[in-house]
Amino acid sequence: CGDCGEMSASTKALRATGATFDVARTESGFIVMATAANPDAVAGVRRLTHERWAHYREAASVKDCKSCAWLKAALKNGDVRMEEVNIANGVLTIFTATDTTAAASLKDSCGTYCGFTTAQAPADHTTATN
Repeated sequence: CGDCGEMSASTKALRATGATFDVARTESGFIVMATAANPDAVAGVRRLTHERWAHYREAASVKDCKSCAWLKAALKNGDVRMEEVNIANGVLTIFTATDTTAAASLKDSCGTYCGFTTAQAPADHTTATN
């Protein structure tokens, strides 16, 4: 879908800055950490990361795939919260579910939103690098 295409393009743009990605599943969702390869690239990583997730704050459309439509609806109705937290060398994007059903969906979709295949997505409370 269009959002998946934007995610792919933003991943390429972030990697062009030298950014690396880590993802960790949590009890109620997941965290994506994007870090800059050098101090000069931190601002660009933060900006691109914000843009990367911004389209999920918009209304769902008929062109969205099932996963993107679900995340947009969950963010809109409060089943999932998304927070961006600046860290010294980049940014964390934290997705937290407000109920067990949404938490299970988030953890199942973690790899989809972060560029991992299902087999590569990390197990609970572990970290993998993309």
